[in-house]
Amino acid sequence: MVTIRMNKHTKFHHIAEGLAFSTVLMWFTSGLKVIDPRTTGWLSIGDATAEIAWEFFRRTPFLKFPLGVNPDYGLEISSTVALDGQIPLFSLLIRPFSSFLPERFQYLGLFLFITFLLNYYFAKKIFIHLQLNNIQSGLSAVILATSPIILNRYIENTHYSLTSSWLIFSSILLVLQHDFRYYRWFYIFTLTVLIHMYYLPFVFIIYIAAIIINSNNIKIIFVRTISLMSILILSVIIMYICGYFFSGTDSKDIGYGFFRSTLSSLIDPSGWSNILPDIPETEGSYEGFAYLGIPALLIIVTNLFLIKVSKKKKSKSSFISLWVAAIVLFIFSLSNNIAISDKELFSFPTVESFTFFTNTFRSTGRFSWLIVIVITISAIFIMSQKIDSKKFSTLLFIYLLIGIIDYFPQLISAKAQKFNLEYKSSLKDSAWSSVDECYSKMRMYPPTPGVENYYDFVTIAYSQNLAINTGRFGRINQNAILGSYDLMHQEFNSGKYRNDSLYIFTNAEYVSKEFVDFQKNLAIHTLNAESAYGEIDGYTFIAPNLKNCDTGDLLKLASKEFGSPKNQKYAGEKLLFGKDQDSSKYILSGFSAQEQWGVWSATDLSKIVLNVFDIEDFSYVNLVAKDLGYPSNQFEVSINGSAIGSCQFAIDFSTCTIPFNFKSLNTNIITLSFTPRFLRSPKDIGLSNESQNLGFGLQTLYLN
Repeated sequence: MVTIRMNKHTKFHHIAEGLAFSTVLMWFTSGLKVIDPRTTGWLSIGDATAEIAWEFFRRTPFLKFPLGVNPDYGLEISSTVALDGQIPLFSLLIRPFSSFLPERFQYLGLFLFITFLLNYYFAKKIFIHLQLNNIQSGLSAVILATSPIILNRYIENTHYSLTSSWLIFSSILLVLQHDFRYYRWFYIFTLTVLIHMYYLPFVFIIYIAAIIINSNNIKIIFVRTISLMSILILSVIIMYICGYFFSGTDSKDIGYGFFRSTLSSLIDPSGWSNILPDIPETEGSYEGFAYLGIPALLIIVTNLFLIKVSKKKKSKSSFISLWVAAIVLFIFSLSNNIAISDKELFSFPTVESFTFFTNTFRSTGRFSWLIVIVITISAIFIMSQKIDSKKFSTLLFIYLLIGIIDYFPQLISAKAQKFNLEYKSSLKDSAWSSVDECYSKMRMYPPTPGVENYYDFVTIAYSQNLAINTGRFGRINQNAILGSYDLMHQEFNSGKYRNDSLYIFTNAEYVSKEFVDFQKNLAIHTLNAESAYGEIDGYTFIAPNLKNCDTGDLLKLASKEFGSPKNQKYAGEKLLFGKDQDSSKYILSGFSAQEQWGVWSATDLSKIVLNVFDIEDFSYVNLVAKDLGYPSNQFEVSINGSAIGSCQFAIDFSTCTIPFNFKSLNTNIITLSFTPRFLRSPKDIGLSNESQNLGFGLQTLYLN
């Protein structure tokens, strides 16, 4: 009983020290106000903006499957708590109590406070196990728990869930203790997948290396392997419940071979030292930040001076398995493009069967963390074995103090800026406040994550309890995004929109502004008389069926017109396609640049979109055009996707007339499509050196 009480007493002291450590660290680096659930300004930049996904999730029904699905945050490209930047452990635990919590309620500050506490707690337990005394263990724990690889994610970046190094520390502790009890490893694996997927390979490799190297015989290896397989199966089930495999979400992503470590990462401060100079690095190797830190480097140098001094005790055999795990992960962190500093040394192809892992864990540089941790622990342990206790304690304190002084500018660098940030939206117009009077959803175009100014739009959607089709996501379903593009393009072509959604045109990385402008002009061109378009804070919007909304006065006030502009309506006049002609009445796609006489079709499918007055009055489509050369080409003509006939043109301008019953259409929007039998260039037929493929040269179009 006495022993149990002493253990509980010691445990309480470790936790109390962890509380003090976490409090001081956060007070010093960010200020304690970030723990306040109502303080959210510091979460309005970078990856931290995904925190608002939790606010959407807390409004979802509690009982659903998967439990982590978050449909209103992303709509067609919606994700889950596991993939949209939330911390599943906290989101799922707090969700049942959401109705009792204030609006808003961010938990990341509390998460960080608990994380730093646990980082210290498990670090100290490691050094206590290595038989350092209480003061030495405390100093060593601070050195390890303030490692730049941890604080970098918190201070310099916004990867707050990646500060949970205690998951690695607890795994190391169990290995050092030769503790393979099933429930303990199950807890670690479960917590790992509930906090951040990137910690899973760390825990897995540490366990695998330990059971292979530290087990005494094949039977024990077999039993522990079966235990691991069982834990992995249960972990996959938990991942499935959280939504890791939701709706075909694709793990493939760019970045492998770019977001990596280099052979110099361990000694490259990257701004985390006043003593050591920065080393040039490759562009994406910031993800492989693995600086050991001045305290660890000083301890290593001390050990080099003491290399001939014999140890008091032999190093624990468990260190061998930890070193193996660390080296394996460090090699993986280098990726298939090996570099030192900013110099590329060599690269090699990856094995095809290995691509699932490289695609899933594209930021391989992060896997250098384990070797930093193992080097630090090993160096401290070795030094403790080579000098007397008093000198060891003194040196630990001095090295820690030097480290704090060295890190000081970086430790406080974000306190006055990032952590003191107050969110101010760039969307000031009061019209935004009335979106929910007529709509339940906001749909951005392009329909993709992280569009320009997305956080402001997401905040508007959140404040009005609207769903939205953008956000910040860790993993997405690429097919869902492509499907969303296709659906919106169909709507822009037909003028038939979802009446529950306000459409907003913005910009996005990898989507050209010209392409967005084309779709925006097309959408306005095909509007019906009940729908409006306008501009708010510089962003064009489409408001379907706004005329029939009893409220929404501010949106109506911001609208320029109901229906497409009258000068864009076609009434049967001849449309001329020359360079200096009026082009307001049609939208072209798949055509070349307009020339003085007209325009060439240039793709396998060329289109002309018209918004027609009194469409039932027309019976014929007339085209005045010319062919490029001999042999003559043939062009299939379709209206709104249905073939109506074909045309052949002479080399000189000729007319093709196709009859069509326009009364059969239930829309005033028509899309004329042209498909050539073949495409050829002037160079192909010896007319010139021009190599662009061309179909027919269109001069005039009219309906009668």
